[in-house]
Amino acid sequence: MNNHIIGGIGILMSIILFGMTVIPSTVISLSGVERGNDQSLNLIGTALFNNSFIPLIVSIVFLFVGIRYLIKGIKEYYNFS
Repeated sequence: MNNHIIGGIGILMSIILFGMTVIPSTVISLSGVERGNDQSLNLIGTALFNNSFIPLIVSIVFLFVGIRYLIKGIKEYYNFS
């Protein structure tokens, strides 16, 4: 049961951290569009890379750790070998 909780918290933290990094990057890229740049996908990628590269990596790590603990909890619950 503890593995389910740890896995759920890891996935939830991943989602929250990802949202907290993508939303400001999108706002930054939209301010670039208002200045006359109309390459919005390029601006979003640049804003993500410049402003939130480390938090995105941490979010991915939280996601994989959460999935790992959920799988471990499911195996323990159903007594899979």
